[in-house]
Amino acid sequence: MNVCCDNVDIAALIDTGSSINIMSAALYKSFPRHVKSDISRFTEPIKLANGQLIFVEGTSSVTIKTNQGLHEVKVYILSTTSHPLILGMEYLKSSNITLKFSEFNTNSKYHYVKCNKRLSIQPNSEIFIRANVPKYLSVGLQGICTNNAFSLGKGLLLAKALVTVSIDKTIPLKLMNPTNTTISVSKGSILANFQILNADFSVITEDIKCPPVVQNVQISGSNNQIISTGKNNEFTDETKTVFLSNFSIPEPLNPEQTTQLTDCLYENKNIFVTKENPDLGFSTYVQHKINLKPDVKPKHQQPYRLLPHKREVLRHHLDELLKQGIIAPISEEENVPITSPIVLVTKRKKQNDTFQNEKDAALSQYRFCCDFRYLNSCTEQFKYFIPNLQELTESFSQFVPNYISSIDLSSGFSS
Repeated sequence: MNVCCDNVDIAALIDTGSSINIMSAALYKSFPRHVKSDISRFTEPIKLANGQLIFVEGTSSVTIKTNQGLHEVKVYILSTTSHPLILGMEYLKSSNITLKFSEFNTNSKYHYVKCNKRLSIQPNSEIFIRANVPKYLSVGLQGICTNNAFSLGKGLLLAKALVTVSIDKTIPLKLMNPTNTTISVSKGSILANFQILNADFSVITEDIKCPPVVQNVQISGSNNQIISTGKNNEFTDETKTVFLSNFSIPEPLNPEQTTQLTDCLYENKNIFVTKENPDLGFSTYVQHKINLKPDVKPKHQQPYRLLPHKREVLRHHLDELLKQGIIAPISEEENVPITSPIVLVTKRKKQNDTFQNEKDAALSQYRFCCDFRYLNSCTEQFKYFIPNLQELTESFSQFVPNYISSIDLSSGFSS
């Protein structure tokens, strides 16, 4: 049951077998004072369904909002609960609520779980992390996490598990790298699919005679620290040499300057696109929004015809964009008013270009673009000042630079 408290959506668990209302201490502490009362100490233990006695931190009154309006609910606060908010018969009776199970429905659509920081997973190891779920999911919502095509394409395996959305809109994930190479995942990449728990799933009672055993796990004191198993995580000098082979270090530099430059490059290796780190990555600090004109007519343009060999080139580009997380498949339920055709533009050939396979040749010889002319004509104009390159260059004329560097952006059309 969805409830709201201080503009925070919470998926409350309706438990007709509980005579009281229960709230986790973490959820209670996250609420401001104007929606809750002070904790009243409660010294007597409460009895669970299995007969176990458990002590509570106290009781309090919390104001929640449902479809029927505002309700002041008395809750028992526990340090550890199976659900952030459990509403029992006390709430159902006092609010005169009747449950109609025939009207209950659940949306079984997958929701993407995204990485909240950059990860480097060592070969033959596994890690535990917390990843972000969409903000519109309610706190306390339970669901199943399964593998996503992006993480599978990277070579990662996800432990399928039942998880609960926490207050900070994150869920725990266990990832495994079974390969012999380090796998890097950019911030914002899709790691898993989250499917809301519904009637399609069945619960199997655990055999207590054979409890699960977890081995080779190193516990970390930080809540957000990666817990990993495997070999030594330090990079070898050979790895650094391979990384620096992608750069042309100027000869006029003395040994000390060369060391400073190479150390700086290696410390920021995550921002460079190399064979060992092919991820382009992206920023979530600014969200781009396309504002269409009010009188726009939906238009689904037909794809341009391609020769058979270019269809294979297009397939390689689409696989790579999916793997990078730049594009994502859309579901049948999504309404897309405008679709644009794809254009493959031939790149300028370089001398002595050699490619290891057909895919490398396709990605290097053709540029993946989209024909957005109709979309641009339907978009509201957004005018803003663009700095003039000549003015910027002239503003540095009073300074004498010691070094001049140039940066070549990878996949400029996607930047």
